[in-house]
Formats: sequence, structure tokens, C-alpha cells
Amino acid sequence: MPPKGGPIRTWWPSTQSLDLVEGSVRRVAKALEEELSRILAGEGIVNRWGRFEDLDTAFGSAPDFGNVPTFFLVLPTRSRWTVL
Repeated sequence: MPPKGGPIRTWWPSTQSLDLVEGSVRRVAKALEEELSRILAGEGIVNRWGRFEDLDTAFGSAPDFGNVPTFFLVLPTRSRWTVL
């Protein structure tokens, strides 16, 4: 049985730093890719789209959670905001 509180609680404290960005998921993902490409010039980044059955699966797709972000999830919402 999953812990009470669902995937947000399961992946705590990683989920405490979720940011909301105003814009569609595609627009936010494109802006993130452009900014990372600028910052990491010459290092190459991997960008791929995927569908997840639930939040637990989405958070579980990250190889690790560290102090320096090396993996970003861009999650759509039912509003004008996107979760990063």
C-alpha cells in the first residue's frame, strides 16, 4: 500500500522544489531547452517527450535527485501553468 499522501509525499523532499511557470508545457519545455543549451554550450543535452501513467512513475523516471539539477520534468496542468 502506498504511503499516505500519494506520490508527492513518497518523493519528499524532492517534491518541495516544484516550480510553477506560466505557459503551456511545450512552450516551457522549449524555453528550458534553450536556456540549458545556452548555459551548457558545447556539452549537449538530451530532450525527450514521454507519457507517464501517474506522478509516481514520472518522479521515478529521474535517475537521482541531487543538489545540482541534471534531470528536469516538465509537467502539464489543467491551468495556464506548467510544473517544472
